[in-house]
Amino acid sequence: MPGADADGVLYLRRAVDSDQIKATFQSVSRIAVIGAGWIGLECAAAARAAGVEVTLLETAELPLLRVLGPEVARVFADLHREHGVDLRFGVQVSEITTAGGQASGVRLADGSHVAADAIVVGVGITPNTQLAEAAGLQVSNGVVVDAGLRSPTRTSSPPGMWPTPCTPSSAGTSGWSTGPTR
Repeated sequence: MPGADADGVLYLRRAVDSDQIKATFQSVSRIAVIGAGWIGLECAAAARAAGVEVTLLETAELPLLRVLGPEVARVFADLHREHGVDLRFGVQVSEITTAGGQASGVRLADGSHVAADAIVVGVGITPNTQLAEAAGLQVSNGVVVDAGLRSPTRTSSPPGMWPTPCTPSSAGTSGWSTGPTR
């Protein structure tokens, strides 16, 4: 995408990237976040907590729609809207605009422009499988696991193997909570 390599375009791939994003939130007044998945939403929340204006851009009609379904996705959308995030759903990004090599905003497919001092790109994921491969594990877009281990009827697995249902909590950097926690 044009402008994707400009200064001020940030990606969260490693721990050091998190430090750079946090530092950026201290030095800018407005950002655009491309993608309303977990990374995009958490970055938007952290930026708002730092007092930065946020415009979140997403191709789907709601954040996390494919992962959570419409009912829970609406809860996340409402939560971010209540905290001042400008949510723009059903949009396509055509380019990251620049001025002197620095990101200056995002141009959408409809021709509109979102001005921003920095851009956080939270789209796509490529699993880092090097360690798993070196250990001889089977890898296919992540580590391949025995589907039987996830079966609730399997009795030979040790206790504590299954994740327990939980409500999203303030464990993330945002401190926002969608409900009571255990």
